[in-house]
Amino acid sequence: MLISLRAQSVRQAQQLMSIAMLGSLLLVGLSAARLLLAAAEPEIGPLLGLIAAALAVLDAGLLLALLARPQRSEWLIY
Repeated sequence: MLISLRAQSVRQAQQLMSIAMLGSLLLVGLSAARLLLAAAEPEIGPLLGLIAAALAVLDAGLLLALLARPQRSEWLIY
């Protein structure tokens, strides 16, 4: 939603979203692989909890940013 509000066209929004999705999937995949390799170490538990908490805060922040945006009826130009 935030990307579509900033894009000048549907095509641009779609391209930006696909780039963002590809980047996030690569980041998550590489991070998961690293964490699996490091899971044998005993001090990894608190780190995983910290990462989960950071992702929860990021998710809540993005949700609040989305809710703070004006509704569609408010930004339509007649």
